[in-house]
Amino acid sequence: MFYSSQTGEIHASNLQKLACNQVKLEELAKDNDTTRPCFWLDVSQATERELHKLGEMFDLHPLTLEDIEQKCSRDKIDRFGDYLFISDEEVSQGHSQIFIIMKRNCVLTFHSGSIDMSSESDDPLAKLVDYPAYIVYAILDQVTDQLSPEIAELEQQVDAIDELVLILTHAEHESVLQQMGEQRRRILQTWHLTQPKIEVIALLAKLLSNDSRTTLQGSRSAILQQMSGFLAAEVVQYLGDVHEHLLAGIDACARAETVLARSHSNYLAKISLELSRATYDANSITERWTMLGMIVVPINILTSFLGVNLKIPGQDRDDTLNFFVVLACMLIYAGVTLAFWRWRRIV
Repeated sequence: MFYSSQTGEIHASNLQKLACNQVKLEELAKDNDTTRPCFWLDVSQATERELHKLGEMFDLHPLTLEDIEQKCSRDKIDRFGDYLFISDEEVSQGHSQIFIIMKRNCVLTFHSGSIDMSSESDDPLAKLVDYPAYIVYAILDQVTDQLSPEIAELEQQVDAIDELVLILTHAEHESVLQQMGEQRRRILQTWHLTQPKIEVIALLAKLLSNDSRTTLQGSRSAILQQMSGFLAAEVVQYLGDVHEHLLAGIDACARAETVLARSHSNYLAKISLELSRATYDANSITERWTMLGMIVVPINILTSFLGVNLKIPGQDRDDTLNFFVVLACMLIYAGVTLAFWRWRRIV
């Protein structure tokens, strides 16, 4: 995709078809007249041949081409000669990288996948003056905005876990612990995704701020120099807003981690309380079985002695007195044992 304020958007599947649309990239690349409107060339899934051809046209450093070709996965900003090279990681397209090259009269972007960078960036650009830093700001702002739904969903999930911990049932323990692990992994991923962007935005703002206080290369009138400095300062303000959004994302990650840590503590406290309750119930059941054994075992021993094939006292009597005496002894023993356990407040 080729974009400028004069031509608007021009879409082409390769560089040859772009040339057929009267876009002379070689002439534009060699044109150092900064008074002319800047342009934006957005390249998706560039082949190695196209990449090296563009490198020759725009005099790109071999390290820049190497990073683009190998899809460098680290957010960074480097300065090579007359251009800035920015690597920024996207969120919506499987964490793919966007590579931005900002020269004095143009912006080049390289990315993989089906990312339509122009769909959200060209509308505000049409209302802005021709200045490469504005295009870079619009792209970085779009990438930063992609973090907002991710962070909002993360905060919502963490708050849901915090509420669920207090009312979860025994069957939900494993699922809640698994959710905590997943959300902590997402927090770490979001933090690793956001933190480098803060450094990139801060360094870009610093470079533009320095650029606004110095005279750019080439002969320019005092009015144009003053305009360039004003535009750079204005973009620095816009980048400050992006920087604030990223800091808010870091704060949200820190808050989510704090909430999860508190939820985990509450979860462990609830587990400990349930284990204590289960231990108490088990001890109570054990004591009751022990009490029953202390009653039944002696009685069982007594009845066993009465059933042996030996002569025992009172065996020659024909009445039932012995039976009731033995039964009374059993009942008295059971009653005394129960009274003792109740006196000890065990039952």
